[in-house]
Amino acid sequence: MGNIASAVLSAWALPFNIVAMFTNFIATITIKCTGIVVGVPSTIPLLTEDFVKHFSVLVDTCLIPSGNTPQSLTHTVDNQKILIGFSCRSLFETSLNVLKESSYLSNNKNKALRILATPIHHKSYVEIMERIGTSIEVMPFQDSMRGILVNKETEKMVKNCDIIVVTHLFGRSFDLSELIELKNRHNKILIVDGVMGGCRSDTHNTIGIDLDLYSTGQDKRPVAVGGGYCIARHEAFSGMEERTLSYRVVGRIERLKKILNTWMLRVLYQHRPLYIVALFAMKLLNVQLSSVTGSIRKGNPGFDSDNYLLCPSEAMVQSVKLELPNILCMEDRYKACWKKYLTLLPPDVRHTFYPFYEDGEDVILPYNQILLPPGHEDKFLKFCDRYMIGCLGNQNYKALKCASVKYHEFNSRIMNFVTVIRPLDEMALLTNKVVEYYAQECK
Repeated sequence: MGNIASAVLSAWALPFNIVAMFTNFIATITIKCTGIVVGVPSTIPLLTEDFVKHFSVLVDTCLIPSGNTPQSLTHTVDNQKILIGFSCRSLFETSLNVLKESSYLSNNKNKALRILATPIHHKSYVEIMERIGTSIEVMPFQDSMRGILVNKETEKMVKNCDIIVVTHLFGRSFDLSELIELKNRHNKILIVDGVMGGCRSDTHNTIGIDLDLYSTGQDKRPVAVGGGYCIARHEAFSGMEERTLSYRVVGRIERLKKILNTWMLRVLYQHRPLYIVALFAMKLLNVQLSSVTGSIRKGNPGFDSDNYLLCPSEAMVQSVKLELPNILCMEDRYKACWKKYLTLLPPDVRHTFYPFYEDGEDVILPYNQILLPPGHEDKFLKFCDRYMIGCLGNQNYKALKCASVKYHEFNSRIMNFVTVIRPLDEMALLTNKVVEYYAQECK
């Protein structure tokens, strides 16, 4: 039945794509004439063919009795056993609860969980750690913010913790080799969040990690409609699947709303003629683009602190399984776009706004996270509003409460700028605006 649904929807999608090709041609001419930078920060919604594919999966599972409840959450890709969850933060909280109750910590009568973590994480991870952890210590970054500082003090902290939590940032993988050596020496558990930087092809960084967390959400890896997954390599996490299956299953209507909403974002955000019309309308009405993007972003389910500890539906599981083999292709796409984007920026501009990237380094970030000089946040937003460029403050990530002031200050200067996933000529328009701001405000 899913094949029939797919055929019907594909037939409907064909005329839509023909119209879209024509209107996009008109939009391209408009962009070249007006210099508008089309795009929004942080979201790359589903393409039409992806919508067809995932909607068909949902139809298929709806027609099977009890088809909404998954029988299994595991899947094997590239000889690795993968556990699929509702979201990466759902899997993260589950992992901490399972670990706290596991026999691995049986010598700990109070079931305390002493956490050693890098300073900055997704805000949901920060909330989870501060709620579940008995104590939290922060291991510092190097001064360049390109890696974790590993020294004698770090070894003392590793020795006194139960688990280590690392979040990769800025679309690049920290070198974890020294940290893995320490955690092995003291028999500790290492959990790594690779959603915003852990590269699946980065094999030197996966050996020795006990739990790897990833996402297939459309703004991280725009290949599915939600869903997180993890690779567990330690026996302490063996109870994660059973516990996840015990959660409330995502309802079919919830799943349908997610798919429809995701595709509507494509129409609003990525159908360029509509986006250009919306920009001109906001310009005429004197509406600031940053206020619109900020309010839309706050409605993102990633900021829901209550409704995420769920079991994925069978449709979500099947969608994630469909797309897992394509994730490395998406990483290659990000790498290619970022390489072009950073090459278009003069060295002084690049080192000012993107100091966490070394020349020639691979970047797999769907977001365009730009670091502003101190005190430039409001200036930069006003500059972006003047040219109708999508930009918003760093609502996603935050520093742990116990982290030093410099990490809170550093995190506050990160802005989600308009995505670099775009044609080369439009990428040049975007980099020209970055250079213009640098010349006006930073010299």
